[in-house]
This record gives sequence, C-alpha cells and structure tokens, in this order.
Amino acid sequence: MGLREHAGVDHGVISRAELFAAGLSRAEIDWAYRRGSLVRDQRGLYAVAGAPVTELRCARAAVQSVGLAAQAVASHDTAAHLHGIDTVRRQQFEHVTIPRATRRPQRGPLWLHAHDLSDDDVTFVDGIPTTTVARTLLDLLLRADRLTAIWACESALRAALLSPTELGLSIERGARRRGIKRARRRYQLIDVLSESPLETGVRLIFADFQLPPPRLQIPILGADGSVQYRIDLGYEERKVGVECDGRAVHEQPEALFGDRERQNAVLNSGWRLLRFTWSDYRTRPRYIAATTAALIGIRL
Repeated sequence: MGLREHAGVDHGVISRAELFAAGLSRAEIDWAYRRGSLVRDQRGLYAVAGAPVTELRCARAAVQSVGLAAQAVASHDTAAHLHGIDTVRRQQFEHVTIPRATRRPQRGPLWLHAHDLSDDDVTFVDGIPTTTVARTLLDLLLRADRLTAIWACESALRAALLSPTELGLSIERGARRRGIKRARRRYQLIDVLSESPLETGVRLIFADFQLPPPRLQIPILGADGSVQYRIDLGYEERKVGVECDGRAVHEQPEALFGDRERQNAVLNSGWRLLRFTWSDYRTRPRYIAATTAALIGIRL
C-alpha cells in the first residue's frame, strides 16, 4: 500500500512501523518528511501532505503516540471535540488520559493527564478510545477555565448529548476529586438558553458582581402579538436588554443591517438596550457590570 492509499486508513495517520512495512527505508521516510510529502502529527506518526486535518486524525495520532497498550484515552478538550462539543478556546495540545501507574512518555504536542478511569468512563468514537460525554464535561468543569467549562456543558446539554441529571450524577461520582466544590459552583451557573459563549460570559460577569440573574432570550412582540425579535438577555421589569455582539456573526454586512433594524424595533417597544463585545468581556468586565447596574438601578 502506497502513501496515498494510507491517507484513508486510521483517519489519515500512518505510523513509522507501517511505513517500514510498506517497504520504505528510514532514509526514505526522513527524506519524505524533509521534502514535505509526509507531515508529522506526533512522534513516530505521520500523515500524507494534503490529508485533511480533522479532529479524528489529531485524536488518533495523540492516543496512538502514547500507546493503546498504555490504555491511553482521548480526554478533556480532545474528547469534547470528538463528541461535537464546543469548548470556545483554541486547542493548543491534544489531551490524553492514562492510568496513574503508567510511565508518562515524553510526547508532544500532548497534554497528559494521569487518572484511573473506570469502564463506564470510556467509550469509542470512530474506533478511538474516548472519555464519555459525562466524564469529559466533569473533567472540563474540574480543570478548564470557567467559561470553557460552562459553555461546553451548555453546548452538550442543548444538543441533548446527555441530560442535566446525568451531568449532575457525574459530578457527584467525582465527589472526592480535587476541585469538586468549584465544579459544583460552575454547574449551578449553567443555562441551556444561552446561545453563544459571549452570552454565557456576560452572565458570569453579572454573577461575579452580584447582579440579579438576567432572563435569556426575551421575546419582543409585534402589534399582532407574535414574536418579532429576541433580546439575548436582560431584565423585563426594568425593560433593560443586553445584546452580545460576537465578531463572527455581527461583523457581516447583512447582520449589521439586521442588527440596526432589530435594535430600532426593540427601542420603539420601550426598551433600553446595551451592547457588549468580546473585547469588553476580556478587558472591561467592570464596565459591563457597572453599565448594566446603572440602568437597572443597582449600585455596585
């Protein structure tokens, strides 16, 4: 089997041993790598140049580089992506969990986690051993930054990959794990009505500054009583709404015109409307909280 034929095997991952078995010498493999015909995914693992870089390919290479004999399992962000769960942050490393007693090999770019997983913690995604959805979310609640963890849970719950009860039980099964109190606090902040990571981030800022929990996806009714628009989040009794302007959507020309029409309709309905961006979330959390608090009549 040639290099091109190997590109469709094991999600495009080819081991050095497989290349030897295909008749290539060490010098030929190294030459193919130097000239760009082969791309190194992990130590001792390659893909043919031009093969799609997919979540499956990256996860397969990560797990295989550690060794299936070592009971390596894709976990954390890597497992979340395999399950189709959004984690907000850009992944710099593939995450793999191995048993505590296993010697940790030096592999990169990898983030190795040592934990003894039970059979109930592991499933297979396209043949790749992977932590289950429930275990993956628990790991993120314990180890990831707060926005990543909470948004991942909201993403999974909204997609019906598991139920709130199943997630709650997973957290209780991890009762003795380090950081479980923080994971429980994060669990209480999950709201499946949140439709974007920025909406979730703004809610978390409100919670940090002890603002009242806002209502999400507030409907704005037209003259005929039908729902014309929805406000991302806000306070109905004060008629104060908050719109979260994510860059990917709201910078498109069509979206900008739609936003203006929508905002005008909301203002004509008697609402006061605030707009916050990712830049506000990252650099000016107090500004978000103080601006909102002033409109709803609360002093920080």
